[in-house]
Amino acid sequence: MTATFLPEPGATYEARLYIRGNTARCEMVIVDGQNLAVPFTMPTFSCMGGLKGKTRNGMGWFGSPNFGGIIYGG
Repeated sequence: MTATFLPEPGATYEARLYIRGNTARCEMVIVDGQNLAVPFTMPTFSCMGGLKGKTRNGMGWFGSPNFGGIIYGG
């Protein structure tokens, strides 16, 4: 996931990633030292590329290899 926020000097923050069920999607929450949610922005596409190029932010970039119609690890 790719996100940005404006930190306060001297404050601590925690980014929490949540995956619900058996999915390649995740959600993120950033909280401060008081466990309060901090506003942040996320671009549409992640800064991480995958096997198929750019991926949507919050979507898994991995995939099962496909050799001649046989899918491994799927």
